[in-house]
Amino acid sequence: MTNRDLFLAILVPFFWAGNFVITKIATAYTPPLTLSSLLFFIVAIVLMPVMSKINIARRDIILLALLGGVFNHGLIFLGIWLGADIALSVIIIELSVPLAVFLSIILLGEKVTNIKIIGLTITIIGVVILSGKIHSYNVIAILIMTIASVSIAILNIIVKKIGKFDVLNYLGYMAIYSLVIMLPFTIILEAPSFNMITNLPHQAVYSLIYFAISMLFGVASWFYLLQKYPVNIISPFALIAPIFGIFFSYYFLNEPITASLIIGGCIVLLGQIILIYSHKEQAPVN
Repeated sequence: MTNRDLFLAILVPFFWAGNFVITKIATAYTPPLTLSSLLFFIVAIVLMPVMSKINIARRDIILLALLGGVFNHGLIFLGIWLGADIALSVIIIELSVPLAVFLSIILLGEKVTNIKIIGLTITIIGVVILSGKIHSYNVIAILIMTIASVSIAILNIIVKKIGKFDVLNYLGYMAIYSLVIMLPFTIILEAPSFNMITNLPHQAVYSLIYFAISMLFGVASWFYLLQKYPVNIISPFALIAPIFGIFFSYYFLNEPITASLIIGGCIVLLGQIILIYSHKEQAPVN
């Protein structure tokens, strides 16, 4: 893995961790489905000038839109709006990592060395210890976050299986199809008025700008890495997100730092160092 790719693999979880805190702030001012629909609309408008005919089957595009759009951003927004603890949200979403690695072995035949298993195991232990920081539970929110986590794991596998494609072009189509799927539910369940849409509070506007940048940069970079390296190499980097996410929740939302945060964070970093060392010399997948 090149230094540039390693930097991207660390930077993307940084941006994604920020999504959770920003979502907590944004959903206090704008309903979650409306927020999701607006995000998909913005991304579609931004990418429409550079979109062209895509070389992915429409069935696969719809599936990717469901997994990467509706079941990802839509459900995460909804879960946090329902009151899911930020730490709990990040941890549940990052459980998609071991699931994606497991699926990559079963479905893609990827090889996992003993040192990678050790690194992944240590990282997961660190995430479990981080869960000791959680101070509140919401069963419905946990269920929603779990569905989102499973969808992300499956998304990683499908992206790898499809192979190389124009990521920005895909994001444009994903945003359009996600908007088409999400909009009826938004209108029926939240009935946003034109006046509400045109008079969004500045917190929601700034949040949507962050979400759009995070999606365009984060998803494009992540899919680039997945197309270049095995899933079992790239997915574990997402486990860095709980450290960033819980730190952000402390700094911006005044959630307390506990011993479990410090210990768990150090263990996660140790696991990541082992994983990075284990594939430092591994060549990209052609």
